[in-house]
Amino acid sequence: MNVLVTGSTGFIPSHLVQKLVDLGHTVIGTTRKENIQSTRKIDYWICNLTNPYHVKNLFCYEFSHIFHFAANPLTDLSKTTIKDIYDSNLGITLNLLNHTSNCKFVYASSVTIYDDLDLWKGADEKCLPKPSSVYGATKLASEAAILALARRKNMEPLILRYAAICGPGSTHGAIHDLYKKYKQEEKVQVIGTNPGTRKPYLYIDDAIEATTKLAFSDKTGIYNVANNDSLSIESILKIIKGELNVNKEEIWSGETWFGDNPTVNVDTTKIFKDIEWKPSFNSSEAVKKTIQSYENKREENYLLTDFT
Repeated sequence: MNVLVTGSTGFIPSHLVQKLVDLGHTVIGTTRKENIQSTRKIDYWICNLTNPYHVKNLFCYEFSHIFHFAANPLTDLSKTTIKDIYDSNLGITLNLLNHTSNCKFVYASSVTIYDDLDLWKGADEKCLPKPSSVYGATKLASEAAILALARRKNMEPLILRYAAICGPGSTHGAIHDLYKKYKQEEKVQVIGTNPGTRKPYLYIDDAIEATTKLAFSDKTGIYNVANNDSLSIESILKIIKGELNVNKEEIWSGETWFGDNPTVNVDTTKIFKDIEWKPSFNSSEAVKKTIQSYENKREENYLLTDFT
């Protein structure tokens, strides 16, 4: 059974690819990395999905499932541009939909599509979307395109709204950034005001289990994928200090970037009920295991270049 995974060498999809192979699937994975080798079970396609001709060539295969993860994940416009977010998120989705039919289309969306007030109260899948970032807006627009074309294209749409996912190989986000700062800075610069933003953190193994259980079930529609507890930035700092056995001075900036969600609480009743899925690790355990994975990579001397 052929499955397509876009952005296949990214953090979440690289773990998904390995799980799909373990389940017996043949994976066609798109990537922009040029020094990656295909295997008997994984056929990597080096391509630019913003180019419609590159996308068209992929469909020489027939796919039972498409897992669409390729995206620009940045919400901070000081680090990217509106056009790049649009092209890499909504643009790629539309390019894929031009050629997709007769399969299950699994889309990696985000809880950033919700309003800040709903996220504070505990957003469920029925909440009216109101994104506060360009990233969230392009994710929501992609969701709408998928759902609008599902019947016409004979697709089974599955929209997964992920909250923060962490684990080995994660290279952006609060945990990764704060770990780097504790390794590199004498006085650690922290964005925001103490205790900082509060969000749920889900370990990558739990996220992949939820993804594959839903994808290979008869379930369609929209699901939140998140942990059922949350952590503040202050709590993450305490875990990092404990794991590294260091205690450095922290300087809080007093402000954050436009579009950052100050509090994220996500209602996960639907996914727990429909597939009887529950995370194996709470948010604290997920963060701790992530920091330990970073430290283990340092010791084993194949550290990701982002950390050096």
